[in-house]
Amino acid sequence: MRSSVLKFPLWGTYSHADGVFLAKLSLSGPFHIIPEYLFFNRVHAQQSMRKYLRKDGQQDFSQYAAWWDPNNQGRIMLPRWKIFREYCKAVNESSIGLYDRLWCYFDILRWARGSWLVMLEELIVATRQIILSSFKTSSREVSADDSV
Repeated sequence: MRSSVLKFPLWGTYSHADGVFLAKLSLSGPFHIIPEYLFFNRVHAQQSMRKYLRKDGQQDFSQYAAWWDPNNQGRIMLPRWKIFREYCKAVNESSIGLYDRLWCYFDILRWARGSWLVMLEELIVATRQIILSSFKTSSREVSADDSV
């Protein structure tokens, strides 16, 4: 692909940013097949996509985000919602026609339908984190008032 087409940041600092990047590339115009290998996919045990798995075998994007950026450790994270938003943003910012845009949104909704349980779980975990942090904050305020 020509570099003139790349009018967006190349890579996000979140899990599955490579998938969003490929979606942005595909929305930028046609691809041409080059009949030679330009990429070699190396598979190993410490590969991030194999290292951070949930019990059900799906990727644990929250752990992956903490690996990608240690500042994410313990933060409220909604990684699948971030991916969902970035896919929508990619379609919204593309120069495709209305018909294709609607089909892209439909496909994003199909992706979300397959991820809805994990997305719901992320909301539950985030709600739990917010509630626990508010209890910690209120207990600190009470102990500070008791010392006076």
